Amino acid sequence: MPRARLSVLDRSRRFEVAIICRLAPHAGEVFYLEVSAYTEPGAVAVADRWVARTPAGWHNMRLVREAGAHQPAVTVLGTSKLWVNWAAPVSSELPEGDLVLHPTSGLPLGFLADDETEFLCLDERMRRQFRLIVRRPMPNAAPVCVVPTMKLVGG
Repeated sequence: MPRARLSVLDRSRRFEVAIICRLAPHAGEVFYLEVSAYTEPGAVAVADRWVARTPAGWHNMRLVREAGAHQPAVTVLGTSKLWVNWAAPVSSELPEGDLVLHPTSGLPLGFLADDETEFLCLDERMRRQFRLIVRRPMPNAAPVCVVPTMKLVGG
């Protein structure tokens, strides 16, 4: 029986790299460029090449995450649903209590929740993918929404 050969490309992974548009009518909007690469820095390099080849007006935010579905809302606290604000990705390195601003309007969305509140509201899988935004920078504050967590590469 013949053995199948795996090509080098079979070991690549799918990533999403956040890019922001600077052209009307989408100025300030965040888009997710899906790329195949071996590592997160490789995914950012692919996005850099894409931005360099396209007309001016795109900027690589250098935020990367594993590719996945973009659901509009997620279930928290057992049964409640919270809106996923895909327009405001945040770096996974940001500390709790940081103010999160909308990238287009600059208006505040809220604050990154403390670890205890995130633990109570989000299951383990969701804590790897999202950060919880709350109304006040204090424990057990009311949740506002969740935002995608991405890794800042070479920023």
